[in-house]
Amino acid sequence: MKRLFSRRAFVWLLASLITLYTLFVVIENGTGTRALAAAQAKVLSEGESLDFTAHLPPLPPASQNFCAIEPLIGIKDPNPESSDALKALAPAIPTSLIPNPLKTGQVPDSKPLIAHLASLGIGNAQATPAESLAALDAAHPVLQTLANAAPQRPSAQFIPMPGESWPDICAYELKFNHFTHSQNLSAALLLRSHIAIAAGNFSEAVKSIQASLRLANAHLQEPVLLSLLVGSSTLSRTMDAVWHLLHARIANQTELAPLRNDIAHIDLPKAILQASRGELALVTSTLPSLPSSPEHPPTLNKANQDLTDTPSTTTPEEYGLYTLIPNGFDQHLEARLIIESLNHLILPMKSPDFQSLAPVWNPLQDRIKTIRRLTRPHHWQAALHMGTVSRQIARVAEVETQRRHALAALTIESIRQTQGTLPTTLPPGHLNFTDGKPPQYQVDGKNYLLSSTSIDNLNPTETPAPDQSKTTAQTPPKAWTWQMPATD
Repeated sequence: MKRLFSRRAFVWLLASLITLYTLFVVIENGTGTRALAAAQAKVLSEGESLDFTAHLPPLPPASQNFCAIEPLIGIKDPNPESSDALKALAPAIPTSLIPNPLKTGQVPDSKPLIAHLASLGIGNAQATPAESLAALDAAHPVLQTLANAAPQRPSAQFIPMPGESWPDICAYELKFNHFTHSQNLSAALLLRSHIAIAAGNFSEAVKSIQASLRLANAHLQEPVLLSLLVGSSTLSRTMDAVWHLLHARIANQTELAPLRNDIAHIDLPKAILQASRGELALVTSTLPSLPSSPEHPPTLNKANQDLTDTPSTTTPEEYGLYTLIPNGFDQHLEARLIIESLNHLILPMKSPDFQSLAPVWNPLQDRIKTIRRLTRPHHWQAALHMGTVSRQIARVAEVETQRRHALAALTIESIRQTQGTLPTTLPPGHLNFTDGKPPQYQVDGKNYLLSSTSIDNLNPTETPAPDQSKTTAQTPPKAWTWQMPATD
């Protein structure tokens, strides 16, 4: 009797579980389909699109496109054959060699740069900056070609744009081979600018900086999160060269005007919005290609290999798990990803009131915390996606602050040249990206300091109180700064 009862209990339990699971699948599939349809309708009603190609900007005329000249015209080819110029530059100028005066507040020393070029057979270690610049141009004439082209070609957009060669777009299918080439070129151009500044050659310094700005802006035109990061990283290194140029004081207002216009033309807030739109389109187009059913694990396996560059295999246990998860669960994940990203990323930044990050940042962080809870399984994908995007936005916000500091510094230099002294107050019109307030401006003789609220200070409830014993009036805690010491 006991064994019979146990068998009956087991059969009853198994039947109950199967019934509950079947009911769960039916409900999940039905509600998932409706939720995804509603989310897609919401996107259309807000004038947005989940079609990645809809976020690609139109190409500028070739005559104005900096990237329409050699060797850049083929840099975006999915299967490129690198030009000899790019091959030669690849090992020559490591990014780590580029000076970083924004962090140190110290004037770059040209001697290590000249010594490095000499180690590559470019000039000699005892050469003057002017001699080293001439040797660099002789060894890599492509740098001077790009520098000369930059003032004549104000637009920059890689050809082709990502997605043009892939009708069914998945994030792991996009090709980003141009990242390495453009960063090598930017590093070389910036090294050239630092040596030109040391040589007192403002013209070549400005043109080299402009060429690096073009490369940064070309990446910022691509509605992809990785492109946003590469573009902002390139822009950050370029602002170091602007700092060096302003500190050297070898250019007058007229000579600095084109550079100021180029820096003002770069729109990082717009690039953040475009990357958020493009990334949502990429993720939502990828999710359907990675369904839970066992017919598609090879696709998932391929994605893992491409994204991590490490071999991976799908086990029989994983196959079984994919079988048990209903398609409706995937649809719920996608629906919540769309709605959360739309409501807390795209629409707030799309609003005409979006002038600073604070009104968007704090609600976004609160929302991410809320949807990360285990009791909200349909929100897990949204929480992961929004958390990743928000972390990258924080990195880009610091670069946008550097860009705005550079514009303020150019204004300060213009006043100094006109009046003979630094202004006592910062002229109006310069605002922080983080909180929308003017940067703090402090003058100490011939030195000045610009400081802006950092991301860490946007949410005071989570920021520990500063240690007053380690804080001075000249360096506010957790602030992003632009410190310009005197030239003598």
